[in-house]
Amino acid sequence: TLLAVEPSAGMRHEAAGRPAHPRVHIIGGEGERIPIRDHSCSNAWLSTVIHHIPDLTGCARELRRVLRPSGRILIRQVFAGRTDRISWTRFFPTAIPILDERWPSLDAVLAAFAVAGFEKESLQGVDEVAAADLSAYYDKIKTRTDSTLRLIVDADFESGLARLRKAAGEELRAPVVSRLDLLVLHRSRGSPG
Repeated sequence: TLLAVEPSAGMRHEAAGRPAHPRVHIIGGEGERIPIRDHSCSNAWLSTVIHHIPDLTGCARELRRVLRPSGRILIRQVFAGRTDRISWTRFFPTAIPILDERWPSLDAVLAAFAVAGFEKESLQGVDEVAAADLSAYYDKIKTRTDSTLRLIVDADFESGLARLRKAAGEELRAPVVSRLDLLVLHRSRGSPG
C-alpha cells in the first residue's frame, strides 16, 4: 500500500477524480503532521516538495516517527545553489536567484534531518524528461504555471519565452531533460529506534 499525504483539499479532490492504483490511498496531512501510526511505513518518498515544507526539522521528526527503523527517506529535489540544472533556467536566468532563495540548500536539508537522527546515505543526479522537444517545452512553459516563473517580472518572462521560441525553431528534435538530485537518508548509527 502506498499512502500519499497531501495538505491541499483541492489537490486531494483533483487526484480523487483520476484513475489510481487500488493500493494507492491519498490522505490529508502535512509533513509536520502525518496522520498515521508510529513505525508503519517502510520508506518515505518526497518528490519536489521539500521547498513547500515550512518546518523541515518538524517534518524530519515526524518522518522518524512514522518510519520503521530500517526505513529510508528518498528526496527528489533541486536544491538551492544547484538550480541551473532545471532546463528552463537557461531561458529565464532572472528566476535563478528566486529559486535559490525559496528552495533550501542541500546543507540546510541535511542539517534539518540530522536533528532527527538521519544522515546522508547517497546523493546522485536523476534525469527527468520535461518535454519531448523544445517546441513542446515552449507550449508547457508559456502557460506560466510554475510558481517561480510567476514571480519574475513580465518583461523577463516575455524575453525568456522569446529565447525559448527561437531555440525551439533552431533545434534538432531531442527531449528536454532536467537534472534533479536524489538524496537518500537513513538513521544515523547509534541513534535510538
